[in-house]
Amino acid sequence: GMVAGMVGAGISLGIILGFILTPAFIQAVDHWSLAIRWIAVIPVIALILAFVTNFLTEPETHETVAAEQDSARISSDVALAFKSPATYVGIVCMFLFTWAMNAFNDLTPGFIAIDPPTGLGLGPAAAGQFMSAVQIGMLVGSAASGFILMKIFKGRIKSVMITGFLFAALFMFSVKFPAINSTPALLAACLFLAGFFEAFIIPMVATFIATNYPSNIMGRIYGTTFGISIFGGAIGVFVGSTFLHITNTYMVSIAVVSAVALLGMVASFFMNSPKAFTHIEA
Repeated sequence: GMVAGMVGAGISLGIILGFILTPAFIQAVDHWSLAIRWIAVIPVIALILAFVTNFLTEPETHETVAAEQDSARISSDVALAFKSPATYVGIVCMFLFTWAMNAFNDLTPGFIAIDPPTGLGLGPAAAGQFMSAVQIGMLVGSAASGFILMKIFKGRIKSVMITGFLFAALFMFSVKFPAINSTPALLAACLFLAGFFEAFIIPMVATFIATNYPSNIMGRIYGTTFGISIFGGAIGVFVGSTFLHITNTYMVSIAVVSAVALLGMVASFFMNSPKAFTHIEA
């Protein structure tokens, strides 16, 4: 959980830097398309680092060595995994999380920036600053998620998932209310807390997979779960923008995002260890 949390913190830190540095860079070069071309250098660096990992060695255990030598066992374990409801529950949870996270990140800047009555009318610069609060919350929440799992919830992944979805939904929904969005400090605090609690989900799903599936298929389960979740993000942005177009207000779209997070909470109640692999020790 702690390792997965630190990876999540790295994602949030990158987004924070993007929110802060990209507008400044566009303003400095005074040319939007030129700035985008220069920003493309960053994923090129990431690609080089990904290539370098091919030459790094991982610490091996007796289990991983044995598993890698048995292709028949891999096929059997993959088949067992995809016969287990737990696998699909994990996929649904990640799908709903990515839907809620991407839609919220897509809708909220416009809600903050655009003039009333559609939005709050605070302008794009303020929108970037407020959205940084979400990402700072995600950074802190990701980094703290492993500690929270072990020290507060005593290793109960399901409980952390339920808590994350529930409070993320509540704080996402809260930005609709004038009592919150008319006070900058309260708005920033709610955005921070929305990010903080939604940051629990990715580390918990990763930890669930790591502690409930054999190491020889862990990568396949992880890749399938997170790969399918990408479509949740795309659907979330599409649905949010569609409701915005129809209603000309962000209120319905934000309510839908919160409802999706609550569905994630409901799905988390069914996140039980797959019976086929109950022999694995966490």
